[in-house]
Amino acid sequence: MEKIRKVELHQVRPSDIELLKNNPDEFWKDVTEIGSSAFECVDNFEKITIPSGIEKIEEFAFYRSKNLRQVGFSEGLLSIGLQAFLGCKSLEMLKLPKSVRSLSEGSFRFCDSLKTIDISLGNERLLIMDEAFADCQNLESVKILGKDVFISSKVFANCPNLKLVTISKNTLYMSNTFENCNENLEIKSVDLEEGV
Repeated sequence: MEKIRKVELHQVRPSDIELLKNNPDEFWKDVTEIGSSAFECVDNFEKITIPSGIEKIEEFAFYRSKNLRQVGFSEGLLSIGLQAFLGCKSLEMLKLPKSVRSLSEGSFRFCDSLKTIDISLGNERLLIMDEAFADCQNLESVKILGKDVFISSKVFANCPNLKLVTISKNTLYMSNTFENCNENLEIKSVDLEEGV
């Protein structure tokens, strides 16, 4: 019988962070989901690699982990929950794996240092929910490529430095997706093959 466990609500303790830093394979052994608020407000690490066995990151999982600068996401990740990385003020760039299918409301909101986002899915489907990247003050460029992508309401609202968004020609987005962004924002629609 396969053993499956979840990193549970506020379960991460200082000793867990040490294990994560010194022996990540042991820390992540048999984990398939990062539970709600698991790393909420944990400030004593700057980078983390989420291994391929993780399919789901639940709501508030890394909420306000203000020193988190770098997150490595691996293939196999399917969804990122409500406000999972909200307020991660040091997070600098974001590259999501091809496997991701949904980003919930506010999942990366208020990530003030975030400058670039790269989501290249190929022929897969992606749903990005309301305000997923809203209020990212230093966000400059975004690339979202996929065969079937829907970008919901105010996803990039209040991102005053956003200059370039590259999306697949068939991407659907709301009229207020880019509300209160740079008035010179360029939205470039490309064929899936040419954008990769």
